Parts: sequence; structure tokens; C-alpha cells
Amino acid sequence: MFDDDDFEAGNEFICDFISNLYSRIYLPGNEIIEYGDTFPELFMIQNGIVKLSLKGIGSENEFFILPTYTYFGDYQILYDLKSQIIYKSGHTNKHLIAMCLKKNKFKELLEDYPDARKFYMTRAW
Repeated sequence: MFDDDDFEAGNEFICDFISNLYSRIYLPGNEIIEYGDTFPELFMIQNGIVKLSLKGIGSENEFFILPTYTYFGDYQILYDLKSQIIYKSGHTNKHLIAMCLKKNKFKELLEDYPDARKFYMTRAW
């Protein structure tokens, strides 16, 4: 998230980013983002998985899994997009722990750090 071939975040950005994170815990099978919702925060999966599914009921609509140490919500926040899929806590017997950053704080950080903004906008596009 902070290191890529085209971008290496500076210590100040990383410090500001991390100091604004907070934890959310989701019970197994809980919906995190519903179809048509906007993303209120950036999610970084600390422990567990997130299942992505198309609108509809049943596991046959699941098409992708986000594993531990991945993140989501960045490009949806940057482009103010509504979700076209459902994000749900994945394990049947394990809680999902996510570190989150509020949407407004994420946008504020990107305004304060133009290199980071350029990287995330390019990545999102």
C-alpha cells in the first residue's frame, strides 16, 4: 500500500495515515458494503477474508475473495462511486478485523501529499 514501483510513501505520509486508523470487527457473514452503498472509509483487512458477490442471494453469486493484508475502497472513495457488488465478511467461524480510515481523512491526506494523490489516482484509473 505504501510502496510500489512508481511510488514510495514518505515517513510523514505513513505516520499521518497510520495514526488515523481505527479497528472494526465484523461477525462472520456480515455485510460490510451493500450493493449501491457509497464507501464511508478505506478498509485494510488485518485478519480474515472478504467475499465479493454480485447482487442477489446465495453463495453462487460470489466471484472473488480479498485475503488478509489487502485493502479496498480507495478508488471508490477517490471517484465517489457507489458499490456495484456486495462486500461480506467471509469465514463462517472467524471474525473479520479491518483497520479503517475515514473517507474524509483519506481525501485530506491525499490533498496534503500530492505524490500520494497522484499515485492513488493513477492506480484507481
